[in-house]
This record gives sequence, structure tokens and C-alpha cells, in this order.
Amino acid sequence: MFCYESAVALWGLPVFGDPIVVHLLGDAEATSRLHDGIRTHSARRRQDIVELGGVRVTGKAATVVDMARSRHHVVGLTVADAALRRFVEVGIEDLAIENAQRASTRGRRHARWPLEQASAAAETPLESVSRAGIMWLGFRPPRLQVAFPTEFGSVDRVDMWWGKESVVGEADGDLKYDGTLGVKPATAFRKEKERDRRLQRHASGIVHWGWRDAVECWPLRDALLNVGLSQVSPPDSARITGMRALLLGRTE
Repeated sequence: MFCYESAVALWGLPVFGDPIVVHLLGDAEATSRLHDGIRTHSARRRQDIVELGGVRVTGKAATVVDMARSRHHVVGLTVADAALRRFVEVGIEDLAIENAQRASTRGRRHARWPLEQASAAAETPLESVSRAGIMWLGFRPPRLQVAFPTEFGSVDRVDMWWGKESVVGEADGDLKYDGTLGVKPATAFRKEKERDRRLQRHASGIVHWGWRDAVECWPLRDALLNVGLSQVSPPDSARITGMRALLLGRTE
């Protein structure tokens, strides 16, 4: 029975990096161990097991909670965001209940932050990682996917919006500009500039950042400060350092 990152991959949810370990769930008598690239986990409770594509895998909510309980908060949040967005039958309440009703208390408190902050409105892993970094840097969390009307009768939907300061935040992945999506880089830049000009009717500041800015955190902090946002609390250095170590492979 596949679990943890292996179940995450089978459900089509985000997996960070290229995991070389296969995670399997044994029975209650199994010993948790790693051997030849296979980590066996002891099942000390009745698992939500389903069949998916001919293999047995932990259920959607159970998989999300497993990750929230055992992994860095940025991973737990990203997986939870994606599950809420991808599976309409999984809601915040379902994840909270799954976490609270498990017999084991191990990781229960750790899971609360990512499960409470999770949102189906986050459309990409970059948005999830960015939102975590923004909060750990001490900024107020933004509203997600806010739509602004255009003079043409359509809307421009932005990734993040800070209404008090009238600031738009856009988490732009590299695929937007490298031609992978079928749009020439020059065309993508031109459309972005046109869109920014339309948004200036509503926003006092517009800030764009990419993956490395988000996982480095400090470039993201500087970009947000430059458009007029203020830090309302001290940075959470421990979680920032942990995220950098995980996603960049280095510490401060």
C-alpha cells in the first residue's frame, strides 16, 4: 500500500524534487525501516486505503494529513492547497477531522498550521510556497485570485491582492516566459506589460517574482517592501531556514 510521497505522486499532487525512496505501508506488526530504496511504515491505525489504477494507496485526505504531520510546513501547505483545488470532495473540514480523529497524537499539532492555512484558491505550487514565505517574512497574508474588471468587459485575475495597500502580487513561473506554453517570450512580456497597465487603474503597486525569489525569501521580502507593504511581525527565521535547506539544498 503506497503512502507519503509515493501516494502524493499517484494522486497527481506536487512532489518536491525527485524522491528516490518508495514509501509503503505495512501492517501493525511491521517495523518502520528503509531497505534498498523502500521505506516501510508501520500502520498503527486503520488506514483509509483505496484502489487507484490497480494499486492500493492511502486515501486523499489521509495522504494530505500524513504529509502535513510529518513534513516541513511548506510541503504540507503545498500538498494541502493542491488537494483542495484538485478534489472537490476534499474540504478543509475533512482534513481537520482526519487530523483530529487519529489515535496517534504524533504530528497532530505540527499539521495544524498547513491545514488551517490551506486554500483551493492557490493555483500553483509557486503560489503556495510564496504564500508560506510571505507569512513567515512577517507580512499580512494576501487575498488570492482577485478579479478586476477591464474596460473591455473582461477581468484581470491576480494571484495575490493586499487591499489595504492596493498592491498586486504575481507569482510568475519560468514556463510563462520560456516558450514552453506555446507563447513566444516577447509576446508573453508584452501581454504582461499591457495587463499591468490595466491593473494600475486599481493598484498603487504591482510586484512580480519567480520561484527562486520565493524560496530564497529575502529577495521576495525586498520586492514586497519596495511596493509599499510593511512587515507586521518579525520573520520566522527557523521556518525560512528550513524551507531554504529543503528547496535550495542549503542553509543561511
